[in-house]
Amino acid sequence: MKPRCFKCEKVICPNTEKYSDEDAWRMPLDAVLFSGGGSYGSRIYDTLMDGIGVDIVVCDDCLKKARGTWLMREVVRDRDSRAARVKRDGYRPLSDPARVVEGG
Repeated sequence: MKPRCFKCEKVICPNTEKYSDEDAWRMPLDAVLFSGGGSYGSRIYDTLMDGIGVDIVVCDDCLKKARGTWLMREVVRDRDSRAARVKRDGYRPLSDPARVVEGG
């Protein structure tokens, strides 16, 4: 079964014809896959408790419409500064540092 956009429910295809519908979940065309294991505050998804996570696909059209609104924010993953911090401080942070892109 092909995934559908979480917001508009448009059918999402895999990024090439040779892939199966299941591959559309891993490599969506004109869409972004968001995978999560839940978080401390979720009462629905918590992979630490039951091993069940969630995959959501959002099409590029819906992401474009949401840009600059309260529905999303864009972040830049700064891998260079993370590597410098690890080298300097001698530890590996749990997650990548991110900064919010102004206006997004």
